[in-house]
Amino acid sequence: MKYALIIDNKVVQISYPYVEGYVEVNDNVFADMVKKSDGSFNYSDEFKSEHIKIETYKDYRAKDYPSLADQLDMQYWDKINGTNKWQQAINSVKQKYPK
Repeated sequence: MKYALIIDNKVVQISYPYVEGYVEVNDNVFADMVKKSDGSFNYSDEFKSEHIKIETYKDYRAKDYPSLADQLDMQYWDKINGTNKWQQAINSVKQKYPK
């Protein structure tokens, strides 16, 4: 069982053993959530904007680009072989996540 201290419809604290004044809640209820009029819980928009990062195209690109070591290796072999694999790899990520 999980219990929450709720003050002004906001979950202030969670406890697993029962504490007087706390109410039983589902396992998916956490501190800083707000109790809605329908009885469900969710984080407020203000809380989400402060704590939940929205990824941008820059974040997605950074995850998809080859490592710098791999990029340098591609550039070396492109120069040796007269190819442009490095440029193709970079452009494919840029096309996948445009500005």
